[in-house]
Amino acid sequence: MTIFYNAIYSDGTHFTFSEDSKNSKDYAKIDRTKLIAFEIYNDTKLLHKLHLEPNQRLIVRRRYLIQWGRRVNPDWKEGDDPEKRMIGFHNEFPVYLVGYQETIKGENRQSILIIHPDGHTESISKWKNAPLDAVNLTDDEKKEIQCNL
Repeated sequence: MTIFYNAIYSDGTHFTFSEDSKNSKDYAKIDRTKLIAFEIYNDTKLLHKLHLEPNQRLIVRRRYLIQWGRRVNPDWKEGDDPEKRMIGFHNEFPVYLVGYQETIKGENRQSILIIHPDGHTESISKWKNAPLDAVNLTDDEKKEIQCNL
């Protein structure tokens, strides 16, 4: 599975990149002055399209949810120590966040969609209410917020 992103610009052009190119800083290459829409694809399947208004600033992140639990030890056999029958485990699942933030009367407002691996989605309105860690803004995003205050 490869996740692709497509930034759509007001002049009819677009900029497409994949998460496989994570060291290329492609996210920072998005021309936010012309950005009117943003798409996220799983291979060729469109997962979500976000339409942006002029004062809305794009948010896109990948995070990992960690599932902790206990399961039956597959190596355990009848007669083995009963304490070793159950073992701990954890799984990591990537989730994708796409949304926007905007400043209204000096207040930062956010709308974010979380796309889970099974395809279901959640909408959240603030990072502090999110089931995920806080977003770390890039330097460009910090500058953009300062310009819009």
